[in-house]
Amino acid sequence: MITNNFNSNINKNNYIYNNYNKKANNKEECETCENRKYKDGSDDAGVSFKTATKLSPAAASQAVYMHEQEHVNHERAKAAKEGREIVSQTVTIKTSTCPECGTPYVSGGQTKTITKAAPEKETLNLDDEARRGQFIDKFI
Repeated sequence: MITNNFNSNINKNNYIYNNYNKKANNKEECETCENRKYKDGSDDAGVSFKTATKLSPAAASQAVYMHEQEHVNHERAKAAKEGREIVSQTVTIKTSTCPECGTPYVSGGQTKTITKAAPEKETLNLDDEARRGQFIDKFI
């Protein structure tokens, strides 16, 4: 019984290995890779991939990177409009491996922007010790 189980596992592994090599040599995509689509999950309305889009594994890395750059540009414009200062911006490109055929692919990306309020212009502080005596309160 152990021998049959062992042989069964060997046959299963050989089948997976042979299918992987056949697809790699024929440049065919497995069903999972063929059906993979990319869709933006953010609330940023002005970026690409708002509807699910199929990309080849070769084109996905560049497309995801350019998509994340759209987020970077939108966050910069939003910060400028709100009078905020950008502290940092990071773009992370995520990769995965197809469970069916073992092909590595770009699985998504994330843009993170940290902003802070822009420094306020110097205001006149009448309680400041250095300014005392420079102003007169006059009553009539």
